[in-house]
Amino acid sequence: MFWTFQLDPPPRSASRNGHVALPILAFEPTEEQIRQRAYEIFIARGGDHGSEQADWEQAQRELREQHAADS
Repeated sequence: MFWTFQLDPPPRSASRNGHVALPILAFEPTEEQIRQRAYEIFIARGGDHGSEQADWEQAQRELREQHAADS
């Protein structure tokens, strides 16, 4: 038995000037990018263990902010 799904395209709304507005997709850094940045944060903190989750979250936040600033 096979299942198939029909997905509807995202809604499009025309603005006053006739251009179509598309939904904005949020940027999500790759796991490798986050891992690398988290390691850099870890080293900058002096390599003390115990803050891995905080380093990971900081890395995600920084990479998202950097992407937003570059856009």
